[in-house]
Amino acid sequence: MIITTPTTWNELSNRQLKKTARLLFSGKSGGVFDLCLFKILVDLRWYRFGLKKKVKTVLKNILVTDLKQFYPQFYSPTPSLTKFIPKVRVGLTYYYSPRDRLSNISIEEFAAADDFFKGAMLYYEKEPKKAYEYMLLLMAVLYTDTKNPVRPSLKRASLEAKAEKLKRLDTSYVQACFLSFMGCKAHMTSLEVYASIFPKTKSKAKGGSIYDLILSLAGKIFGDYQNTCNTSMYTFLDYYSKEIKNQKKK
Repeated sequence: MIITTPTTWNELSNRQLKKTARLLFSGKSGGVFDLCLFKILVDLRWYRFGLKKKVKTVLKNILVTDLKQFYPQFYSPTPSLTKFIPKVRVGLTYYYSPRDRLSNISIEEFAAADDFFKGAMLYYEKEPKKAYEYMLLLMAVLYTDTKNPVRPSLKRASLEAKAEKLKRLDTSYVQACFLSFMGCKAHMTSLEVYASIFPKTKSKAKGGSIYDLILSLAGKIFGDYQNTCNTSMYTFLDYYSKEIKNQKKK
């Protein structure tokens, strides 16, 4: 008898990612959480009768709390998730996500998204409603109404109105976006090349703003402030990390 589950976060289907995000923010724990996650990972549905029989057999022979040993990666406090749900629909408008690992966003988009991410992390436990407002703003930065991989310049003045529209989405979409950004940032901060830009801290909510880095380079290698803001995130970070290394050598 074989029951397969995704081996990585990026292997989750959009449906599984949404359901996993909803579960992680549900407050469930212990055996209830373990059982719910198991059902999500095997993609159990009412019409999959053969799978239902297999699941019943598994649960008769293995304690629910022991299931996590087969997929410990989904119990990590930081998901190794670098992809996003490609598009969402709000009314008649479609909004499209950035590419895997945020490979096509500007440094200003990352700066704004990171500030909202830190806000959500700061209020997550004590004020979940306020944290969710930050998650909506994070999604408003990352999802655009154009499918073109060349994204438009960020319009900060319109973010609140856009976030208000995104409130119409099922919360799982917003939570999934939050997890995707968390995973992308974790991937970036794990790279040695960016260690000087993202020093390790005990709290995910702390750390300086990327806007400070933008201001320090405005009017230099990438042009004026606006041109610097529109610079590719990875191009900007690569240059900045090299500059830090060169300064240390002097």
